[in-house]
Amino acid sequence: EIYKENILKEKNDEIEAQNEELRIINEELIKSNEISLRNQAYYKTIFENAPIGIVHYDEKGVITNCNEIFAQIIGTPVHKLVGLDMTKQLADNNMIQEVKNTLKTGIGYFEGKYTSISSGRVLYLKVKGKAIYNQEKKVIGGVSTVEDISEIKKYESDLKEAKNRAEQSDKL
Repeated sequence: EIYKENILKEKNDEIEAQNEELRIINEELIKSNEISLRNQAYYKTIFENAPIGIVHYDEKGVITNCNEIFAQIIGTPVHKLVGLDMTKQLADNNMIQEVKNTLKTGIGYFEGKYTSISSGRVLYLKVKGKAIYNQEKKVIGGVSTVEDISEIKKYESDLKEAKNRAEQSDKL
């Protein structure tokens, strides 16, 4: 009888120790989840309120998400951009190359004239891309920032034209 009580007490102690370990693990998971949710909220706020366009894409170059500024720049609603395979569906080879370089080398860059395939808008864009890596250092996608520099290009052109006119009038 005493032997059974000792065995039951040992088993009970083991169960209590395991319960304590599980409680500690559960607390750590709750804290980790809270940190993750807070980081997610920070990221979402930055993503949605950034003053430049941001586009995320998978390892194949398919758009998985973009912010409203990107959609406004391109002239197409977000829901029509998500799912677009940029390496196959874009008409601009320079933009395709930016995406491919980002995914292949980790960095992509494009600055120049771009015509949106969905809206037909002609713009001057500055695009900077960075690959996203998993823990094994494998590329799992990319993110690019996109700025519409059309006005800057227009001012540069106007300035060149004014300079040329001034030089021509100096020759007279």
